[in-house]
Parts: sequence; structure tokens; C-alpha cells
Amino acid sequence: MTTLLRLGRPLAVVCLWSALLFHACSGGKPPHHPKVSETIAAHQGIPQPPDSRHLTADVKREVVAFVNQPGHGDFFVETRSDKLAHAPCSGCHEGAVPNNAQPQAHWDITLEHAPPQVMNCATCHDPAHHGDGLIFLSGTKTTFDRSYQVCRQCHFEQARDWAGGAHGKRLETWTGERIVRSCTGCHNPHQPKFHKRLPRHAATPTASDLPREANHPDTKESHHD
Repeated sequence: MTTLLRLGRPLAVVCLWSALLFHACSGGKPPHHPKVSETIAAHQGIPQPPDSRHLTADVKREVVAFVNQPGHGDFFVETRSDKLAHAPCSGCHEGAVPNNAQPQAHWDITLEHAPPQVMNCATCHDPAHHGDGLIFLSGTKTTFDRSYQVCRQCHFEQARDWAGGAHGKRLETWTGERIVRSCTGCHNPHQPKFHKRLPRHAATPTASDLPREANHPDTKESHHD
């Protein structure tokens, strides 16, 4: 009995505060200002991303297509064939080109991609039937615009991350159609490793770039003698 009397007063205080809090929360919300109500009403529902189609209108692209892996046609890749200086190959090569032939037009290309016993020119190019594209390890042909398929044969982890958006570069905008660069859009296919370089320093603002305050000495006349 003594214990109940000792707990009675604190318990009554807790009950009182709970009742006041419930009463305060159960009432209707105070009315908004008419302008605020209009703004809230205008943004009801699911927000829509801004229209960014004008940013990618001039980007030549095609739907990404992975061999034997459906479900990745929901984004686009920038084309490459229209950006190659020595394409199409058939413009110069009419017949077969021996794999050990000394380069005459491609003397500026040095292959530093994999060890010579693993990779040479014929790994990606077919010298026997010089076409306007690339070949898989199986000998099947593909186009320069789908070079990512050839890279994916060895660099399958990077290709997975590229398809998921964690690797590579998205073009122009983060909204609307997803258009990315191909592997060879960032990496030189003959020397894919990026060379070490110093970080670019942040720009140092000048006095003219800094905002001026209303009480800045240069913005008003001084009243001091």
C-alpha cells in the first residue's frame, strides 16, 4: 500500500502530460497561407525529372546489347565508328594482311595491353579477312560500336560494373536517357592503362570573383575624415 502511494503522484503527472500531448496532437493542422497551399497542391504526386532530351539530341548512340545476356537494353552507348580516324578498314586494306607484317600506316600504334604470348593484333582484328570491325576470341565478328563486347571477354568484372553504372562515364546529364561512353571512349584499346599524373589544383579566386558586401569600403563613399 505504501509503495502504491509513493508511486501515485509521479504516475499521475505522467498521465497528465500524456493527456495534454494527445490533445495537442489530435487537433487539426493549422491552415497554410494561400500561397503555400497552392505550392503544395502543385507538387502533389510523384515528382517528375526535368526534361533533358535537348542535351543528348546530337549524341549518336545505340542500345547496349550483351551477347547471351538479355535485360541490358535499358541504356545506350555512344557510337565509336564515326570517331575513328582510320575507319573503315576496307578503305585501305583490300586483302589479307599478314599478322607479322611491318606496319606502314599504323606505325604510331604500340600494343601495351597484355603480354605478347597472350595478345597481339589478331586477337581483336582479323587480318585474314580484314573487315570493318572487330572479332571475338571465337572468331565471330562485331562492329567498332560494340567494342565493349570484345573487352568484356576478359574484363568481365569491369563490364559488370559498367553495365550497372559504377564504372565508366555517363554523357551530358544524369536524368532522362542513360547514354554512356564505350570502353574505348575512355581507354586507348592498345594502351588501356592510364598514366600517372599530378592532380589538378583548384582555381584560386581573384578579388574580382569574390562577392562584395553592402558595407564594403569600395561599394559606398567613406564618411571618415
